[in-house]
Amino acid sequence: MLARYTLAQPFLQAFAAVAIPLAIATALWLHAPLPVAMLTFLPAVPTVAMLVFHVVGLREFCRTYLIRVTATDYLRLLLATIPYQLLLSFAAARAVWRQSRGQLGWEKTSHRGAHRSPAAPATAPEAMRDGSP
Repeated sequence: MLARYTLAQPFLQAFAAVAIPLAIATALWLHAPLPVAMLTFLPAVPTVAMLVFHVVGLREFCRTYLIRVTATDYLRLLLATIPYQLLLSFAAARAVWRQSRGQLGWEKTSHRGAHRSPAAPATAPEAMRDGSP
């Protein structure tokens, strides 16, 4: 069961990336009946559940390691969840799009070694230059 959840997670996040903005648009502009509008917010349930699990996890972590958790910590967690979920949803939607188009290549970042200093030219030791052993 865990494997199914793990493998389905990117598809669920991609679905949420599309469904949640549609749900907001439906609620604001479509004037749909209340049950239909509420049904469109169903993809937000896993995101809210994940936020609850993170809050519980933060509390348990701090209790285990005797760290005092403040309201500011909970607020930071809450505010960081929104952009984090947006980023995950975008990445998942993009991955599903690439998968559906058959683009299976690895997008590797090219590195030019700019952080390294240029190598000094190799010189032979003095004993090697004049031919004596």
